[in-house]
Amino acid sequence: MFHRGQGQEHESAQQACQPTKGRLIDRILDALLPALCPACDASLNQPGGLCAKCLQSLRPLGHQCHRCALPLPALASSVCGHCQNDSTRPDYAWAGFDFNTNLRGMVHALKFHHKLVLAPLLGQQLAQRAPDHFPGSGFDALIPAPLHISRLRERGFNQALELCRPLASSRELTIRTDLLTRCRPTPKQTRLNKHQRQANVRNAFKAHDEVKGMRVLIFDDVMTTGATIQAMTQTLRRAGAAEIAAATLARVV
Repeated sequence: MFHRGQGQEHESAQQACQPTKGRLIDRILDALLPALCPACDASLNQPGGLCAKCLQSLRPLGHQCHRCALPLPALASSVCGHCQNDSTRPDYAWAGFDFNTNLRGMVHALKFHHKLVLAPLLGQQLAQRAPDHFPGSGFDALIPAPLHISRLRERGFNQALELCRPLASSRELTIRTDLLTRCRPTPKQTRLNKHQRQANVRNAFKAHDEVKGMRVLIFDDVMTTGATIQAMTQTLRRAGAAEIAAATLARVV
């Protein structure tokens, strides 16, 4: 069954050339079809957003370690004990939300059920909550975690790229998908433990020579153990990146 507000991410060329007809169709659809939340199918007063319940389920992490993004007590140091001397971590890391059950469902719907409409909605929520001091406008590039070409063909899109677009727009950052590539396919990490995840992504990335001397912000959808972020960080450091920060939509606590 088709619902208003779902599956309408791209306006056709024909509709763009006939705005009057398009508005008429929109009014008819508004009258006949219910507007539903793309995450949970709850009724909406207006199409184009998340329902109040889904918005409330997005729990900001608050004070967190500036190297691995794990939550810390309010008065604790900004770097946890595990990260004090860990050179594999980025220079700065920040995660927007706790990866709770509701957000997990949204991310899985985006990645595995092709609910692309969720990407800009979640990305906008992330951009609104990004701290003023991070990410700043001083980065030379925002680099979304790349997919191997085989996974990209299978999925049809890179969820990290789609999620980071609102952040890039709000902070006037240039998205570069050519500076870091995934040079070998890797199994899905869902059921792997920390050490298996680290082995899985070891030497999985290749950086372009252009990153030498650059200040870069890397982005991934979810940080679980941090293995993917660390592998990306190490690859960029070896290529000569001057500074590496990381941002993610969510962090597994």
